[in-house]
Amino acid sequence: MSQLSQLRSPAAVQAAIDEFVQLGRTKFLARHGYGKSRDFLVRDPKTGTDCDSKAIAGVAFGKQFPEQGPLTADSFSGGETTVVPALTRLGFRIIRIGEDWSEEEVLATVEDYFDMLRAEAAG
Repeated sequence: MSQLSQLRSPAAVQAAIDEFVQLGRTKFLARHGYGKSRDFLVRDPKTGTDCDSKAIAGVAFGKQFPEQGPLTADSFSGGETTVVPALTRLGFRIIRIGEDWSEEEVLATVEDYFDMLRAEAAG
C-alpha cells in the first residue's frame, strides 16, 4: 500500500491548496521541493486556481499526518494512476494540462507569471 493511498482528508488537501494560493505557485513548489506538473492540475473549489496535483497531494499528506511530514517529490509517482484517483476520491476536480483554458485559468497563469517575474527581479 502506497503512502498516498492513506490520504483521506479533504480538509488536508484544501489546506495544501490554500497554502499554494497564498504563496503562489513558484514559492510553493520551491518550498516543498516539487516541480511543475506535466499532466494534471487540481482546481481549488474556492478560488478556481489550478494547482500542481502531485505537489498538493504530497503536502496534503503532511497536513493529514504532521508526525510523518509531507511526502517528497521522489517518494511517490504522480499521475493518472496515483494522484488523480486520490484527489478525485476526495471530491476535487482534476484538469488535464492541454485542455482548453477557462478565463480563470488564463488569469491564474498570468498572475503566476508576474509573481515569478517579481521574484526574479527581487533576487
